[in-house]
Amino acid sequence: MNSYSCTNNFEQQLLREKNISEMLVKNANADLERKLVYQVTADFRKSVTPEHSLYAVTIVPPLENLIRYGLTVSRSDCSAYIQNLVTEFVHLFHKTCNNNYSRYKPKLTRFFAPVEFQNKYHNASVTPHTHSCFAVHPEYLEVFESLLIQHPTPNNERPVEDQMTIDFLKLKNRRNSMFLESRINSIHITRLKRSDFLAYASYCFKDETHSLKLKERR
Repeated sequence: MNSYSCTNNFEQQLLREKNISEMLVKNANADLERKLVYQVTADFRKSVTPEHSLYAVTIVPPLENLIRYGLTVSRSDCSAYIQNLVTEFVHLFHKTCNNNYSRYKPKLTRFFAPVEFQNKYHNASVTPHTHSCFAVHPEYLEVFESLLIQHPTPNNERPVEDQMTIDFLKLKNRRNSMFLESRINSIHITRLKRSDFLAYASYCFKDETHSLKLKERR
């Protein structure tokens, strides 16, 4: 066997080892992602019944507000602020359904709302925002659907007719709803199929799963 053949065989062996290593890392990362998503959505999934309707909800505050309030320095403070926007919206929605909604806990909207600070490639910062999931009780579904209007600036990820936003004028407390709207730059809503839930939840928690993933060898 000449030196060229030996070198070629050695390079092929290295390539096979590299491919096996990459496959093992990808499988390990997929397992880590699956376990984390199951863990962080456990309470949500336990509380949701087959009768609940699921929605993918993205809320983005104005960046200038975050800068003005000094929220670009602390991720924990920024997350708390954005998650509070979600809580305020759910509160106003519930008040629109029933002024004494707190007495009917089984009907309350279930949701999770992790906050994202990087783009989906994890190579650049973005305006902090949340990709959240709402589970709306069937008795409140008609009211929720009545709040939805066609999104004025749809993206290219879904059909235009599937992309909606909220008509804040239809919420019961006009003053509080207008104040909340002034602190939201955009709210983007689409109906979510049960079969797409885990994939969407993985997308919601991609900042968290990325920090746990093993790095592929280059």
